[in-house]
Amino acid sequence: MKKYIAGFLAGAVFVLSATAFADDIKSLVGKKIQGEAAVELNGQALDTAIIVDGKSYAPVRAIGEAAGYDVSMQNKKIILDEKVSATTPGKGQSVEEQKAKIEERIKSNNEARKVYEDKIVYNEKIIEGLTTQAEKEFYLAAIESYKSNIKTLDEGNAKLEAQLAALK
Repeated sequence: MKKYIAGFLAGAVFVLSATAFADDIKSLVGKKIQGEAAVELNGQALDTAIIVDGKSYAPVRAIGEAAGYDVSMQNKKIILDEKVSATTPGKGQSVEEQKAKIEERIKSNNEARKVYEDKIVYNEKIIEGLTTQAEKEFYLAAIESYKSNIKTLDEGNAKLEAQLAALK
């Protein structure tokens, strides 16, 4: 039953969300955030989704991790993988294979973190040249979103580091 729920949530994530890459964000530039919606699982708050032009943009990482998946980004793709446990090897993987997979996820998260840091610097430079408060607020909201994503990546890396330590 848990896999059905996790599968449903993963499907919902893909239907209701957008990636945080610049290609997708360009299409949102200048559009007003109409509202926010709390994302909850079994009554427990996970994160906040934003609503733009009647579409909700849900936080894929928060939903994926709540559904029991490891979430990473690789080559402009969001990857949801079943979690690897130190006590239960994943699908016949050796400990070395599990370590390599976890190390790759950490590397991917660090690369994504760098992208978000670069986006923050870029948006801060854009804000310097803006005159209207509405324009500034849009970019400030994007910066806050990037900072939140960095925090989530750091938390994910801490969990991955713990899994890696448990395998050693």
